[in-house]
Amino acid sequence: MDVRRIRRGEPVIRLYVSDGSERSTYMPQQMALKWIGAPHAGVNLMSCYYPKQTFWPERRLFSEEVYHYRHSPADATEDTPLRDLNDWTDGYYSFDVEDPRNDVVRQMEDVRRYGQDVRLTLTADTDTPEEDLVRIAEMLRDFCPMELRLNHEAAGNGWFRFAKNVARMPPDEARRTYQEISDFFIRAKRTMASVAPGLRFVVCGARGDYARDDMLGPMMKEPGTLMCVDCYGSLHYGWPGHRIKDPPIIGRPHPPRDHAVYRTTWELCEREFRPFHEEMSALRGEPTRVDLGEFNYDEDIHGPQVRAQLIYECYVWFAANPDVIASIVHYELTDRGGLGLLHEPEYERLEDVVPSRPALDVYRDVMKWQEFRHPVEVLAPVGEGAEAVELTWRSSCDAEGLELTLDGAHRAVDFREAYWRQVVLFGADGEESYVYTDERTLQLPAGAAAVRVFAPPPDGRNNAAGAFRRAVPVPSAA
Repeated sequence: MDVRRIRRGEPVIRLYVSDGSERSTYMPQQMALKWIGAPHAGVNLMSCYYPKQTFWPERRLFSEEVYHYRHSPADATEDTPLRDLNDWTDGYYSFDVEDPRNDVVRQMEDVRRYGQDVRLTLTADTDTPEEDLVRIAEMLRDFCPMELRLNHEAAGNGWFRFAKNVARMPPDEARRTYQEISDFFIRAKRTMASVAPGLRFVVCGARGDYARDDMLGPMMKEPGTLMCVDCYGSLHYGWPGHRIKDPPIIGRPHPPRDHAVYRTTWELCEREFRPFHEEMSALRGEPTRVDLGEFNYDEDIHGPQVRAQLIYECYVWFAANPDVIASIVHYELTDRGGLGLLHEPEYERLEDVVPSRPALDVYRDVMKWQEFRHPVEVLAPVGEGAEAVELTWRSSCDAEGLELTLDGAHRAVDFREAYWRQVVLFGADGEESYVYTDERTLQLPAGAAAVRVFAPPPDGRNNAAGAFRRAVPVPSAA
């Protein structure tokens, strides 16, 4: 058996999945991986910081009593009166700085424990004080490198609390509000990055007038940020209060009637994503690859078969255009509407989820494509007399581990110590499977050709600057 030190790098295009939102419940990664089959480069988590809310830090979900966005849950054709802004909710998990073990922190620990990077989407009031930003950054520091997508979808926003229903404001007031959003993004980035240097900010951009310097332009040009756009091929945005009757499989639902939007894959990719890439590259004065902060097609509009086909066609385009696309967030894992890879019938009912097939099967196959796989570099062989090696986990795209080459006759690997690890098993046909365990011995499936071993942080947190490091014994095979 040969043992070599290896380094896992960044794929051509990174794949993320979003887990938990105003439409769903966060699914623990152990359960998620049983459905998906393999880890993502990262997981997007949805959170908010609104300590002025009258119900803070309670998480309020969609109901007849609680209005989401500006739609009435009973009839999405009518605007919901906002009344007191402090009674308005985004429906996300609360990032409560007074609770070091709040829901979001525990989700981040879980994501990283299972060998994936954290992307935190956070909505926050634009007057959030410096001391609060510092406290949030201090709570994020141990999870870095990670990404923070702050106040997404600000352009034309009529639903999130931080934007104060800017879409309904007079032009001058709207322009000032956009300036406030941009100024806050830049202020938050500079404050929080000074506390947590491994924090990379994701800016949700927009084309046209929104990119002007007296609107959202300054934050979109902020150096060192990842440019993203949220854009769905189809979306029933009146969900759940307004049901689409007889959803069309192919066609264009009229928004005032059906509260939905639909684009063909060509329209989405060539008229939305490529022009966005070109405009953002021009705005920044350099080639700018784009992150798709939220992408999907809605099963409520197309039905399961056509939705799966549309998703597949888009990923074919993404894989063929790595100069345009840097990363993709499939939104989302579980969903009470038509966006999930898994359908959740009610909040907090994860045991009753149903796979959305064939979309789930298509997506599991897409994850295996070469453009989305992590490359692995061989660093050096481990000498015969070596007793221990140090494994380093910085991120899913920068991790040092071990590779054991087997002859097919081995039946088990003895790790000589119980520690938390990610094990990638390779069959004779090259098929990969993932095992997470802290057992000293791992029984091998018949025909196992190779084993790769990585050591992500067991509690999700770093134990060194920007990394988790662990010295482990050199394993042996039996």
